[in-house]
Amino acid sequence: MTTYGVPSNAPLFSAHARARRADPATSHRAAATAESSGNATRQRTACLEAVRATPGMTAGEIDKRCGFMDRFVAGRRLPELREMGLIHNGDARVCSVRGSRQMTWYPAGPTGGGG
Repeated sequence: MTTYGVPSNAPLFSAHARARRADPATSHRAAATAESSGNATRQRTACLEAVRATPGMTAGEIDKRCGFMDRFVAGRRLPELREMGLIHNGDARVCSVRGSRQMTWYPAGPTGGGG
């Protein structure tokens, strides 16, 4: 079975939302809940689809495109996708949503592009 062109046995679906070691217990519980509820997987899938559809967006632009209620969802999920080798960073530029310089994101692979 595939979701957005990604096989269900791909690392995308076996990744884990994370909290930093120094984060409070509530952050660790929230990360565990995001995984057990399936929200983190759905968020990673939406982010990956957005990066593949429109390479070169910033996390802020991806948040907006995906309609995430929390403006930091993409900022949490994009590094997880990068660690899985599914996406990579391009050059930083001014984000059209937040007005600050942010990294851009591109799909991995020979046609991924980016800087």
